[in-house]
Amino acid sequence: AHVLRQLYGSNASHIRARRGAWKQALESFGQRFGYDRDVLLVRAPGRADLVGMHIEHQGGTQNHVLLSREVIVVVSKTTSGQIRIENCSPQHEAYVTGIHQERIVSALPSSTSTAWWPYLVGVLENLPPSVLTPADVLVWSDLPEAATLGSSSALCVALSVAMHALHGIPINAHEMVRMVDK
Repeated sequence: AHVLRQLYGSNASHIRARRGAWKQALESFGQRFGYDRDVLLVRAPGRADLVGMHIEHQGGTQNHVLLSREVIVVVSKTTSGQIRIENCSPQHEAYVTGIHQERIVSALPSSTSTAWWPYLVGVLENLPPSVLTPADVLVWSDLPEAATLGSSSALCVALSVAMHALHGIPINAHEMVRMVDK
């Protein structure tokens, strides 16, 4: 409960809701990949832009507000030789890629169920070789997609931080912006 209060503040109903989200994500990970695993949880909140989208292109400043909705990534190392990423949303097909010579090996089929794959590939292709490792990953989100609330950015940030965290490698804000901006 102490960790949840540090992350989410002191509102008891909000903490209960977020605890429920974490439990859902962990349960879904266990169902897909097994329960007897050491895992890490990483969260990235959505955001709303109060001024309007892309105002920074006209010389204005952005005025983001973080949302209580978020992307939660549960990740664990594996010996499979692959990175397997599954989404709790049934509309998204699982993404599986191999690793060869410190690079991911994958194809990008185009269908509505694989529309989230380019985000995953973008993150994985920009990871330093030291953190590109076989892993099982589950993505849970209560952010609505295509609603300009930062769901794709939150996915990219959470996945990148999770892959770094597997190796205990901290990532600074400038590096994160560089990776997510590609």
